Amino acid sequence: MKPADQRPFHFKRFSMFQDRCAMKIGTDGAMLGAWAQIEDQGSAKVLDIGTGTGLLALMLAQRNDAARIDAIEIDSAAASQAEENVAGSVFSHQIRVYNCSLQSWKPQALYDHIVSNPPFYRGRPKSPNAKRSQARHDDSLPVETLVECVVRLLSAKGRFSVVWPAEREAELLNLFAGSHLTLQRRCEVYPSPSKPCHRVLLTLGTSPTSAHRFTAESITIEQFGRGGFSPTFLRLLREYYLDF
Repeated sequence: MKPADQRPFHFKRFSMFQDRCAMKIGTDGAMLGAWAQIEDQGSAKVLDIGTGTGLLALMLAQRNDAARIDAIEIDSAAASQAEENVAGSVFSHQIRVYNCSLQSWKPQALYDHIVSNPPFYRGRPKSPNAKRSQARHDDSLPVETLVECVVRLLSAKGRFSVVWPAEREAELLNLFAGSHLTLQRRCEVYPSPSKPCHRVLLTLGTSPTSAHRFTAESITIEQFGRGGFSPTFLRLLREYYLDF
């Protein structure tokens, strides 16, 4: 039998391999892919920053069959595997994968929606695996650069959706404060009822929505012990996970 990371990870409408990706399929990316609002954007032009396995791009393509998605990935092995995952899916006509950094990315048109599960660790011990450290730590994509590029690449009425550490939320929002983007949606993510919020899902946009009147939400992942997922978490991901 093949090792676990060499076997495909099956979702309801697509399957993915991840053995050549430093960052494996995880809860952070899956939650963002199911939570980011794309259904109401028609034939949206979408950018997935740091696609990794291609998970976010495939999840968004499933939810909006008119969306056209550019998925960029700095690591060549991950980009190659994401391209293969996309090619093996029914959504291959919607997604194009590119092996490049965000800093060097020069699209022909601005985006209606940008999504990212970016490297967001700073000042923490690093893995001896250089590629895993690149995928987790923000050395190659500092938050300041991420914000600058999002502001530059987003269309006039576009949105940016991201999963981010709760302890760095103020830092991220302060960097957007001087831009035309304001907070539209915010979701606190709790590992369990007894643990504090550790992630936030955020959507910023250019609509006249006041930064003080954003939609506030919350998700608890495990409500009934390890593997005992909460009803809210199950509802969020039931269109994707096989056993939900």
